[in-house]
Amino acid sequence: MFTCKYSRKSISGDYIRAITGLVITGGLLLAATKITIFQYIFAAGALLFFGFLLRTFLRQFSSFVVTKQDLKRVGLFKRSLSWDQLNNVTLKYFSTRRDRKAGWYQLTLSDGIVKITIDSELMGFDNVMKICSDTVIQKQITVSETTSENFASSGFSLTGSGQSHKETMDPIKDE
Repeated sequence: MFTCKYSRKSISGDYIRAITGLVITGGLLLAATKITIFQYIFAAGALLFFGFLLRTFLRQFSSFVVTKQDLKRVGLFKRSLSWDQLNNVTLKYFSTRRDRKAGWYQLTLSDGIVKITIDSELMGFDNVMKICSDTVIQKQITVSETTSENFASSGFSLTGSGQSHKETMDPIKDE
């Protein structure tokens, strides 16, 4: 059993981005004195940044407890997913650079009722990936080609051979 949390570095960076965006869009909204299309645009931007701020707040107070039996999210919105009931796995890669050298993974796990999504900013993400890949192999869960290639590019083969393809493959960008 181990517990995973989001790092202070990633949380503080998200807080800075959310507050900066909220201040800028909120300031521009207040500066636009007449009802114009710009007020609607700035209001939409402020709403998006407020949502991002709320998401960051929820991530700060959430953690994941991983055991051989299940994955539990503890915090304000609790969820539990049994590895035995797992039937849908998706791994997406989102690149932040054109050469795909920087980006993050987003792992979505579901049993048909409960859905848990985590990303690679989570401390202990590799441990969750290992358990997940072992479960996919053991249960012979069918995953998309993109998910399979993203697992291989992150060093976790879903073929059961145990070989790591980290050096030979690039992550597949989700489009």
